[in-house]
Amino acid sequence: MNGKKLLILFLVAFMVIGITGCKKNKEKKEDKNIFSMEIKNIYDTDRGTIVSGVVDKGQINLYDEVVIDDSIVSTIISIETQDGNALSASEGDNVAFLLKNVSSNNIKTGQKITLSISNKVEINSSYDNNGPLLMGIDSVYAIDETSSVVRGKIYRGKISENEPIQIIGLDNDVITTSVQAIELESEIVSSAKAGDVVSVFLNDVKADSLKIGQTVVYVDSISTASEFDAKVSILDEEESGNKSSLKDNTKYSVSILSADTDALVLLDDEEELTVGDKDSVKIKLDTSVSLEIGMEFTIKENNIIVAKGTITEIY
Repeated sequence: MNGKKLLILFLVAFMVIGITGCKKNKEKKEDKNIFSMEIKNIYDTDRGTIVSGVVDKGQINLYDEVVIDDSIVSTIISIETQDGNALSASEGDNVAFLLKNVSSNNIKTGQKITLSISNKVEINSSYDNNGPLLMGIDSVYAIDETSSVVRGKIYRGKISENEPIQIIGLDNDVITTSVQAIELESEIVSSAKAGDVVSVFLNDVKADSLKIGQTVVYVDSISTASEFDAKVSILDEEESGNKSSLKDNTKYSVSILSADTDALVLLDDEEELTVGDKDSVKIKLDTSVSLEIGMEFTIKENNIIVAKGTITEIY
């Protein structure tokens, strides 16, 4: 009997310690994922708006979505620490972020940058080195009057020095040029592969002829369109931060690769899709972008992702 009591006490103690340990580990993990930084400086550059400061806590990664002052949503498209260009920054780092599609007039020093809950939504997370080139443009800046640099992530394929390429999308004229140089992690390289974030130097291409959200591709390898069918799923509250829904014949913001554009969403048979629903929809973009069957995208309402989907047909 005494032996049984000792065994029971041991097991109870073990369970309590285990549960407490799990809670502590969970709290520690959650604390680690809470990112915060106060904006100390704001710079308006030809690349876009750059903010700098010291990371108060947590960690942030390249292409994380952030919220500024609980109202402005953006994406981190470049991170520079005291050691140069980086893929992430963590507590105590002096850091500068290049923000996507944010005007310096809309933000102030002293405001807080935090992580958006939308980072839980994963799309285009696998990379194919063997397919034709597909690179999104997240920033554009001029070297001089006739030369420019585009920066972004390679989602598929490889890009090499002196290789012929085209820049397409957003109703712009197709630009055919060649790669003059490639910068990867602050070094000039001869080529880069899917998953890399690179700067591509272009001669004879003016910066004002390019747009954030366009796509770098091999010559005549992919076309643009503005209307497609897709299978979508509505996010739950844990993924989106609130109760999501998708209404028929309603305007939303659609993000495909690095392009963000307004779009009309038409449901097949329902007036509204709610949490957990999966259905077919038709989407009419306000501008043409690079599209392929199987490409993934997100739908946002008021800067919050409410649904994610996969393209099934292009018109």
